[in-house]
Amino acid sequence: MRCAFTRKYLAQMREKLQTIGPKTDELLLKYVAHPFADAHAKEYAHHGFARRIQTLARCIENVFRIVPPGAVQVPTKHRLTDVQINIQAALGNAYGCVDNLAWVGV
Repeated sequence: MRCAFTRKYLAQMREKLQTIGPKTDELLLKYVAHPFADAHAKEYAHHGFARRIQTLARCIENVFRIVPPGAVQVPTKHRLTDVQINIQAALGNAYGCVDNLAWVGV
């Protein structure tokens, strides 16, 4: 079996993957350090958005660890199930991030 991605594209994916942690930390610090005037907005930012954005980043890292983009063998059913779980958790947390930020704005 052959890899479906070019070497150049795989290198770009690996490079972008390395930026997820630092970008997540930077975004997280902006929301945690922000001086919110409203206690509810602060709560949604600190305990909603901050928790979810970290979980989202971890899910992305897990997917790439479990089934690396350059893999040439078909993953086992167990690995595919783990990837599916992480993708579903990522989508749920992405929705939750948007919801938390909407409440911050309200």
